[in-house]
Amino acid sequence: MVILANSGATQVAMLARLAHARRAFERDRPAQLRLDVDKMFSQTYRLKLSQVLPQPEMAIMLSAEELRERALARARRGDLADAMVQLRRAAALCDDGLLSDHARIAGLSFQRAAEAFLAYRLGRHDEAERGLEDAIIACDHLGDVFGDAMEFRRVHFARNVLRVRCHSASSERVVADTVDLLYYIAGDASRWPLIVGRGLGTPGRLSAAQRSWAIDEVIVNLALDPVDIAAGRGFVPRIVHRRGFDEHLFASFEWCDAMMAHRAQDPRSFARHAIAFYDRRNYDLVQAGRILHMAIDRLGIEG
Repeated sequence: MVILANSGATQVAMLARLAHARRAFERDRPAQLRLDVDKMFSQTYRLKLSQVLPQPEMAIMLSAEELRERALARARRGDLADAMVQLRRAAALCDDGLLSDHARIAGLSFQRAAEAFLAYRLGRHDEAERGLEDAIIACDHLGDVFGDAMEFRRVHFARNVLRVRCHSASSERVVADTVDLLYYIAGDASRWPLIVGRGLGTPGRLSAAQRSWAIDEVIVNLALDPVDIAAGRGFVPRIVHRRGFDEHLFASFEWCDAMMAHRAQDPRSFARHAIAFYDRRNYDLVQAGRILHMAIDRLGIEG
């Protein structure tokens, strides 16, 4: 009985520490949580193209981009038929023979990704994955032939490939590939999880903001309903400090351990890893933190 009482007291103390760590995290985090890195990349890349492409080509590119943005907005609202019409119009603009190879392939990298999103919303997962792989191939060509800095987009598309695979591959495979992509973003080029694009990327070209944004986006895949994160327990490494890796990587592994413990209904282990996540003060892991907050709320722990 004494052992049980002590065990209960330890758990209560751990949960109290978790509540304190969460409050401190919320209190100390800056008002500006993170930059919209995806939007910044698009703006920077558009500016770069405007400096190397003739004005008539750039006008076509911008018109096609406007149609794609309209299509994506319609698709998010559920108007998939009109989204398809807008994407076809965008494709026709870029296929009229007036564009150079540079402009055409740059447009293709965004067009195929937009088409993949629509296919995903339509439940056509194989089609969505092929579209994203085509977008990665286009990015590789833009980097290799034209010297465009496309590493961030490659990672973004790879993350979306893994998101699509959540609906077809085993949870164990999804977790293993996701951990590989996390390592890749943190700097280990050998861990690229896809056949497409393997050996062609340079993760060291990612800025610090791009790395943190990408890690946050990638670990959210593991919180999707079709994924049993605990099924890939053997692929989530124990925390080992290695020089040269981004601190966000280690925070992401604490997050993984916390979510596995939550699914296993082990509140003490959940609290221990959640506290470690908060203590690392990676405030720009916004979505990861939000998911952790919801898990804590489900446990009824006062923040």
